[in-house]
Amino acid sequence: MTDSKNKPIDSIRDGGLTVSIWANESEHGTRYSVELTRSYKDAEDQWQTTHSLSNGEVLRGSRLLTLAYDRILQLKSNN
Repeated sequence: MTDSKNKPIDSIRDGGLTVSIWANESEHGTRYSVELTRSYKDAEDQWQTTHSLSNGEVLRGSRLLTLAYDRILQLKSNN
């Protein structure tokens, strides 16, 4: 999605779900994108991430995406 050296400008968490907000500069100004991930421990007790959500996590993920949208609107209005 982005260069591994870059870091998100903001992250919003709810338990194991995280939405990260990325800012990418272009000739047309700043463009924002988001990434929704779920963290979990595997059978070897190591942390992993996935983009898959269980049915019980879908509404929480939707809420995080709504919060990310609101945050991006705030960032755009500050420019």
